[in-house]
Amino acid sequence: MYINGIDEKDNQIINLLRENSKMTTTEIGKRVNLSRTAVKNRITELERKGIIKGYSIRICTDSLPQMMTFITTIETEPNSFDKVAEYLKNNPYVVTLCQVSGECSLEAICVAESIEEMRYFAKKLRNENIGLRRLSAVNVWEVMKGSVLPY
Repeated sequence: MYINGIDEKDNQIINLLRENSKMTTTEIGKRVNLSRTAVKNRITELERKGIIKGYSIRICTDSLPQMMTFITTIETEPNSFDKVAEYLKNNPYVVTLCQVSGECSLEAICVAESIEEMRYFAKKLRNENIGLRRLSAVNVWEVMKGSVLPY
């Protein structure tokens, strides 16, 4: 990942922290050819600017055979968009929610323990949210690059 507006060293630091947020400033310094103190100062400044908002763990759903990942496409009537978006933001099955191009369109990356739970999610979404134009869900077979979960 490359972020415009910050220098190459800061981009390298961010990418190393994205790979392993527990990496020490000493290890980062060795990899980017800076002192531990310089790395610490850069990270502190990136945090101050809000570029780095926090640190977290990544969970690989591929390692959890009982989990299934699915992507849901939702289109709403204009007057229902905010209500449906808020419902999805607060839904425990939804791990990532994006407003996408198109009129009142959302994409939700979701994780459930079974096909039955996926069906339950879709049925509840359909029944509790008046104003849906379209709702579809597809199962993710394999994540070939990146992560389904946001961290």
